Amino acid sequence: MGKKVIALLTCVMLSLTLIPGIGIKSTAQAAETNIYKVDWSKFNEGDKISGPMEGLGRSGGADITVTGSSTKSFYISNRKDNWDALDIQNDLLKLDRDATYEITVTGHVDSNVDTKNASVKLGGVTRKTGEDDGYPEFKKEKLQSGKSFVLTYELKLSDQIPDASRNLWVLRVQTDEPSGSRAGDLVPFYVDDIVIIQTKASTAPVAVTGDLMSLYELNADKTLKVGESLSSPALKVSGNAKIVVVEGTDGTVSLQLKDRVNNYDGVDILRDALKINDKFMSGTYTIEVKGHVEDGSDLSKSQFVMGMTESPWGELTSRVTPSSDGSFVITYTKAYTGSELTGLGYSYRVQTPPSVLTSFYIDNITVTVQGAEEEDESTVVIPEWDLTLDSIKDAYADYFMIGNIMEPGQIQDTETTEMFKHHYNVVTAENAMKPGNISKVKGEYNFDNADKLVTWAKENGLKVHGHTLVWHSQSAPWLTTNADGTPLTRAEARANMEDYIKNVAGHYAGKVISWDVLNEAFLPGVSEIPAGWRDVLRKFEDNGNGSPWYQAYENGADKSKGEDGSDYIYDAFVFTRLAAPDAVLYYNDFNETEAGKCEAIALMVEELNTKWKTDKRNTEPDRLLIEGIGMQAHYWTGDLKVSTVEASIKRFIKTGAKISVSELDVPHGDYMTYKQRTDSPTKEEEKLQADLYKQLFEVYKKYADNIERVTFWGKTDPQSWRFQGYPLLFDKNFAPKDAFFAVIDVAKEKVAEEKAVETIPGKDIPKTGEDSSKQMILTAVAILIILVFVPVTILTKRREKNIKNI
Repeated sequence: MGKKVIALLTCVMLSLTLIPGIGIKSTAQAAETNIYKVDWSKFNEGDKISGPMEGLGRSGGADITVTGSSTKSFYISNRKDNWDALDIQNDLLKLDRDATYEITVTGHVDSNVDTKNASVKLGGVTRKTGEDDGYPEFKKEKLQSGKSFVLTYELKLSDQIPDASRNLWVLRVQTDEPSGSRAGDLVPFYVDDIVIIQTKASTAPVAVTGDLMSLYELNADKTLKVGESLSSPALKVSGNAKIVVVEGTDGTVSLQLKDRVNNYDGVDILRDALKINDKFMSGTYTIEVKGHVEDGSDLSKSQFVMGMTESPWGELTSRVTPSSDGSFVITYTKAYTGSELTGLGYSYRVQTPPSVLTSFYIDNITVTVQGAEEEDESTVVIPEWDLTLDSIKDAYADYFMIGNIMEPGQIQDTETTEMFKHHYNVVTAENAMKPGNISKVKGEYNFDNADKLVTWAKENGLKVHGHTLVWHSQSAPWLTTNADGTPLTRAEARANMEDYIKNVAGHYAGKVISWDVLNEAFLPGVSEIPAGWRDVLRKFEDNGNGSPWYQAYENGADKSKGEDGSDYIYDAFVFTRLAAPDAVLYYNDFNETEAGKCEAIALMVEELNTKWKTDKRNTEPDRLLIEGIGMQAHYWTGDLKVSTVEASIKRFIKTGAKISVSELDVPHGDYMTYKQRTDSPTKEEEKLQADLYKQLFEVYKKYADNIERVTFWGKTDPQSWRFQGYPLLFDKNFAPKDAFFAVIDVAKEKVAEEKAVETIPGKDIPKTGEDSSKQMILTAVAILIILVFVPVTILTKRREKNIKNI
């Protein structure tokens, strides 16, 4: 670097330190301060940016060229990856974590460029201990040929990047396209200017006394403007909700939510609204939401709930139904430590249950805390995975695969990745592959998040199970429903299904080992054996229990030809077989241990597999169409009878299909009570949970010849969608629970396993008579010796080893 450049940068740095909030923190700043603007006098036409230059840099392999003589721009071209982009170096800006900035990026696209439905976005790269660890996205806008774009974003680092040990390394102007195969595949674009101003300085801390404190109130939020869309530092639009600020009563304001197409189209109350002096403190926090529905609304179909904004997307409160005057109140109270809030990983979403799309108003939101105090850092436990523990996947390597779920936002965490590789060998996308997340508009498919997960799995030697293609919930309305909510015709829905599956299953052909083709087609509870499996399908039920697919297929069904709404099931599997011939195709459902539901699932699988044998499209007559049955295994300690699990496995084996335990968790309590608990489990409860996991894995091991995979639905208790019940093998500190050791111990038991030969096709019935009686006596003695002496030795040594590893 030349002496003049060094001198120039030195002057810039010295100048910046004189600006309040840049380099030296100050609480007495001007309301607005210019921080950065491209100084075009430093750039000449034809200059190339390949390394740091006047605070800017190149990301990836893009060509960045200065164009124009009087009016200049940066031309970003020859792009192969979406991160082939222009970077703004924060080591020059030195943005104050506690101040607020407005960043504006302007640019354009040439008129002869195909923008390929891409968007330009302002994002960043965060670093921790010198390594990239995150890629936050701040603002995004669709690119249009021959049009300009403006990206404006209000940035406060302590809000967007709460972890103070992470720093914003660069701001990045890029696109959201998937990677191409060669340079030049991605959209070229221009950046015409970059302006950063400080709009708000750091504020003086408030006194923390432990008394009740108000942290946020919607009716006191001065950033809300009547007639404008929602914009607030404490609130955020969720999904596709259209949220407008309207006049309330007594000079207040309300938020109007309408035109909702997903149950998660709502309002997010940001976790940072719980901060006190820009940090999370220990205390008892209460979030209260008051709202109402419009006059004339069907109150019986209007329910509201507060849930999580991120994985595991659990419901934090009970669902509330509006009172007779249309009003409702949602209240969530929780005692947190400061470290629990810091590591929480989600904010709070006001939404409706699945398939409830009611328009509504939010009249006030309050966030308060009682007993706030700074946490004693000496008592803080930093969660850390212990990779010296026995590997679950290795323990069961001779029996079946062991899996878990992941989300694209989790794959950047190297510690989580190492843990996953240690314990699991197959991954299920928790949400990224669900229909509502891949295609919200007919003809448009966004594979970005799911692709990231598939690429991560491949790089780490993991298999991928696809979840899910056809479902009554979390699915895009365009597949089955008209704009007015009425069902499409049978022919329209069938064409949409074929198009969707051809695009999605086809996109991942050869990349996933199996698919949950159809999820939860039967009614939630079926205790009695039905006369026919079609009698207990989801059809026209209310409150999210109906099936839009069934309703559309029924609309236009020719009864004279034997057609009805259930035909969508066969089509789903056939379309998937044709699009992804190498994948194992599963039907997946819960409450699979209920006698009636178990039988209905088995009858459906048997009938449709028989039908497939004579289908002209079948080019592999010896292969089943529905090759697997997914037992979701969402149980409870309060009512789980492992004998019913074994009975269901026996019945499913008779169908000839494989079995996967697809979403295993066992929370404490039962369906009616597990969400209400506030205390941590007792030692007795932990022992009960461990014993039930032990019994389950004894059954799974017994029928391992017919079980392909056992997948846990979550990695730690707080990350579970049923987190209130502490349902998994690891606790909030990533430490193994009794349930973990129970699962490992079963794998290590060297016992003679009973084979249910009468239920397994192709197995011989045991011999009877005098010889077999003698053999049975000898076998019984051997088993007794093994059961009494070997487990005691093995379990004692194993327990000693694992306790040392904690």
